[in-house]
Amino acid sequence: MYDLEKAMTELDDLIGKHEADKQAASESLAAVHGKIREMLDAGPHGIQAALTRRTKYSRQQLDRIRRGLSSGNISAETEGNT
Repeated sequence: MYDLEKAMTELDDLIGKHEADKQAASESLAAVHGKIREMLDAGPHGIQAALTRRTKYSRQQLDRIRRGLSSGNISAETEGNT
Protein backbone atom coordinates (compact mmCIF):
# COMPACT_ATOMS: atom_id res chain seq x y z
CA MET A 1 0.00 0.00 0.00
CA TYR A 2 1.22 3.51 -0.83
CA ASP A 3 2.44 5.40 2.23
CA LEU A 4 1.07 8.89 1.64
CA GLU A 5 2.48 10.34 4.87
CA LYS A 6 5.97 9.11 4.03
CA ALA A 7 5.70 10.51 0.50
CA MET A 8 4.50 13.88 1.85
CA THR A 9 7.42 14.01 4.29
CA GLU A 10 9.85 13.23 1.46
CA LEU A 11 8.20 15.93 -0.67
CA ASP A 12 8.50 18.45 2.17
CA ASP A 13 12.20 17.59 2.51
CA LEU A 14 12.77 18.06 -1.22
CA ILE A 15 10.90 21.36 -1.26
CA GLY A 16 12.97 22.57 1.69
CA LYS A 17 16.20 21.59 -0.06
CA HIS A 18 15.07 23.30 -3.25
CA GLU A 19 14.30 26.53 -1.39
CA ALA A 20 17.68 26.42 0.37
CA ASP A 21 19.43 25.81 -2.96
CA LYS A 22 17.62 28.77 -4.53
CA GLN A 23 18.67 31.00 -1.63
CA ALA A 24 22.28 29.83 -1.89
CA ALA A 25 22.28 30.44 -5.65
CA SER A 26 20.84 33.92 -5.16
CA GLU A 27 23.50 34.77 -2.57
CA SER A 28 26.24 33.39 -4.80
CA LEU A 29 25.04 35.40 -7.79
CA ALA A 30 24.89 38.54 -5.64
CA ALA A 31 28.53 37.93 -4.70
CA VAL A 32 29.48 37.46 -8.37
CA HIS A 33 27.71 40.69 -9.29
CA GLY A 34 29.39 42.49 -6.40
CA LYS A 35 32.81 41.40 -7.69
CA ILE A 36 31.85 42.49 -11.21
CA ARG A 37 30.82 45.93 -9.89
CA GLU A 38 34.10 46.21 -8.01
CA MET A 39 36.08 45.28 -11.11
CA LEU A 40 34.15 47.66 -13.36
CA ASP A 41 34.63 50.53 -10.92
CA ALA A 42 38.33 49.96 -10.21
CA GLY A 43 39.55 48.02 -13.20
CA PRO A 44 41.79 49.26 -15.97
CA HIS A 45 40.75 50.29 -19.46
CA GLY A 46 39.40 47.23 -21.27
CA ILE A 47 37.95 45.55 -18.19
CA GLN A 48 34.43 45.53 -19.65
CA ALA A 49 35.60 43.61 -22.72
CA ALA A 50 37.50 41.14 -20.54
CA LEU A 51 34.45 40.63 -18.33
CA THR A 52 32.22 40.15 -21.36
CA ARG A 53 34.51 37.39 -22.62
CA ARG A 54 34.81 35.74 -19.20
CA THR A 55 31.20 35.94 -18.03
CA LYS A 56 29.31 35.84 -21.35
CA TYR A 57 27.33 38.86 -20.12
CA SER A 58 26.75 41.49 -22.78
CA ARG A 59 28.03 45.04 -22.28
CA GLN A 60 24.44 46.08 -21.58
CA GLN A 61 24.08 43.40 -18.91
CA LEU A 62 27.35 44.50 -17.30
CA ASP A 63 26.06 48.07 -17.26
CA ARG A 64 22.85 46.91 -15.54
CA ILE A 65 24.91 45.00 -12.97
CA ARG A 66 27.09 48.08 -12.40
CA ARG A 67 23.97 50.16 -11.74
CA GLY A 68 22.44 47.48 -9.50
CA LEU A 69 19.57 46.83 -11.90
CA SER A 70 20.35 43.20 -12.69
CA SER A 71 17.49 40.77 -12.29
CA GLY A 72 19.89 38.23 -10.87
CA ASN A 73 18.66 35.66 -13.38
CA ILE A 74 21.84 34.62 -15.11
CA SER A 75 20.16 32.14 -17.47
CA ALA A 76 17.64 34.69 -18.73
CA GLU A 77 20.24 37.44 -18.95
CA THR A 78 22.77 35.35 -20.87
CA GLU A 79 20.23 33.68 -23.16
CA GLY A 80 21.38 34.11 -26.73
CA ASN A 81 24.87 35.28 -25.71
CA THR A 82 26.83 32.09 -26.28
